Amino acid sequence: MNLHFNSRILCRCLPALGGLLVVSALFTAEASAQVYVQTHNLPQQTGATVASLEYSHAEVSEDLKNYRFNQAEGVARIGHLGVFAESEIRGEWNTGTLALAGFQDTLTINAAGLTGMTGYFTARMRVSGVLLGDASYNGTIYTGYVETKFSALLGGNGSYYTNLSGDYRRNFEGDGFATSGDLPGLMEVEISFIFGTPFLLEGQLKVDTYAQGTLNVANVWALSRAEFGHTAYVEGIDEIFTEDDEAVSGFTITSLSGADYIEGFENAAIPEPATGSALAGAVALMAVLVRRRR
Repeated sequence: MNLHFNSRILCRCLPALGGLLVVSALFTAEASAQVYVQTHNLPQQTGATVASLEYSHAEVSEDLKNYRFNQAEGVARIGHLGVFAESEIRGEWNTGTLALAGFQDTLTINAAGLTGMTGYFTARMRVSGVLLGDASYNGTIYTGYVETKFSALLGGNGSYYTNLSGDYRRNFEGDGFATSGDLPGLMEVEISFIFGTPFLLEGQLKVDTYAQGTLNVANVWALSRAEFGHTAYVEGIDEIFTEDDEAVSGFTITSLSGADYIEGFENAAIPEPATGSALAGAVALMAVLVRRRR
């Protein structure tokens, strides 16, 4: 079991490392307005203001004893992100999926008579979603292993960042983790800036799912799902302060993307990915048929 677990960790670290390298490259850019999306191990999709990507895949052995299914979806626009991932197995297989979405924008804050002075504000991103996990149980132990992870990041101007994360597991112990849970949260980070000088603001949302079956155990099933579709958005910036904690009135915020950060993005429309819908439906039907054969 240890060898199996170690190989799983290695396989899952490779795409995650690639994602971190891409994100690191984006965060070091001096002036940018773009969004990016990655699902499973597919190439990253980028765009000026909107990007979306879907992934869906199923493998079924000839005798239907082993079944592996993954799907992932990521949608991103400036200030508004969504991700969804699911992994399911039946039998001795193991599988995992990743979905990541993020944005990066360059902002400039101006106010009369304050050019060149230091100020600060609180950036806020509202996040909500659900982590789910379930596995077969033979009366003594869980014969499937499930791990579902979530993380979010918000920050800017080089060094001001905050993180929100969650990790749910259904393990091989009889008293395994709770199988589901909500993860709402308000992310807040105080960002310093210089009036009249451009600075970066960026956010990211990521989920990982993993399902594994126990070797040489009959009727094994495991399902891992993370649902954070279109549920992360940046709230409006309604207060700006000088470094002396004095409120600033009449300030303006311009962005390289043209997005309105004073208004915020809670009600901003976000595109629904259309590609792959037929495939997803077919795979869902296959999953139903497989479950009926159990």
